[in-house]
Amino acid sequence: MSLVIEVRSPEVKTRAVKGFTFNEQAAFVSGLFDRDGDPIANPVKVLLPLGDSPTPFPVGKYTLAPQSFFVGDYSKLTLARQLRLVPLK
Repeated sequence: MSLVIEVRSPEVKTRAVKGFTFNEQAAFVSGLFDRDGDPIANPVKVLLPLGDSPTPFPVGKYTLAPQSFFVGDYSKLTLARQLRLVPLK
């Protein structure tokens, strides 16, 4: 099973923290596993960071694009701040 990100609403939530503005959009992720390696049965609600742009992802199903990952400090796999999603067909 692969990671599936489902955007169910185009609503963007904006919050301000210490002079910084964060734009986020709710989504549900399936294909996740718990710390013991067992699959999580139900989709998990997450917040997708939208960066400086309040433009939401359209409603639909996606997976993460390879550009959403990079090799960070100490050769650790790291998730990019600005996620890129690939629509699923």
